[in-house]
Amino acid sequence: PVLTELDLSRCGFGTIGAQALRQAISGNHTVISLGKLSSLPFSVGLRASMEWYLRSNRESVETAAREAICTARQRETQLRLLPEDERALRRRIFSLEDKMARATAETAQRTREKHQGERLLEVVVTRNGELLDTVADLQQQVESLSATAQLHERRMAKGGKDGKETAKLARQAKRLAARLPPPMPAPSGDLGDELWRAVVTSPAAQRA
Repeated sequence: PVLTELDLSRCGFGTIGAQALRQAISGNHTVISLGKLSSLPFSVGLRASMEWYLRSNRESVETAAREAICTARQRETQLRLLPEDERALRRRIFSLEDKMARATAETAQRTREKHQGERLLEVVVTRNGELLDTVADLQQQVESLSATAQLHERRMAKGGKDGKETAKLARQAKRLAARLPPPMPAPSGDLGDELWRAVVTSPAAQRA
């Protein structure tokens, strides 16, 4: 079974989900309908782009159906013109041609899926590198503020001024520490292993 229609008109996903869905239907030429897209909360441009891909898919499906009908008629004509003892052999040849066409289509689909996976991996690695840069920068700020707060505490212990500045710096350090993202879970699977190696060996990870 091949998925051709899906009603998403009552789903609550936003722009990010719509972008991921658009990327999916750009490589899957069997999906021809996603329901009433005008009810979904994302931009007109993104909706128009998705509708264009769906319309292109519908045209491709209709073209393939017309070609299949035309091919079937041509084959029937050829079979009628052949002697009876050659028709069985010709039918086997037609069957082999159909299998070859399906294998070619499946290979092309796998190639497109691999390309999409590589693009997704590249985006994820880039975003993780940016995240690591941000984490490293925030960590440096936290360490700097913590060191300054400790210096003020030592001065207070020696009879310095009031601790308002120290408390302020401590609060700033606490806020920055709260902005640090939680640790990322270890990816799993072949793609996860490849992603993990790419992230941990990136220059940003080495700097962090």
